[in-house]
Amino acid sequence: MGNPGSAVQIVSPGIGENAANVDDQGNLATIPQMATGGNIAAQTNATGTDWTAFADRACKQLTLVNNTGTTIEFRQDGDGVAVPVFDQTNFTIFGIDNCDRIEIRRTDESDTQVTVAARWEG
Repeated sequence: MGNPGSAVQIVSPGIGENAANVDDQGNLATIPQMATGGNIAAQTNATGTDWTAFADRACKQLTLVNNTGTTIEFRQDGDGVAVPVFDQTNFTIFGIDNCDRIEIRRTDESDTQVTVAARWEG
């Protein structure tokens, strides 16, 4: 596959140039193709058992950044299994079309509100 350390670029009309690279070991590394992005935040509900949705914002992915001092959890589309995001970690949710599809709350269901920051990209 060429010289050690060289890469082969794969071009696809559907996702743009340089959307993926194959290294000399045959490993595929994708490169995200996001045209827009920004920061957003949501505050957990004052009633700890209730969920709070992020604001209405078109996106393809949302990265939750949990630096709240407690574990939070999220769910998608108002139901389903809640996924924890531990304190001082982040979690990227792929394959969504809007930030408001993601709801958060504290896993301990405390009434003490915390603000969860996130990065949306689309």
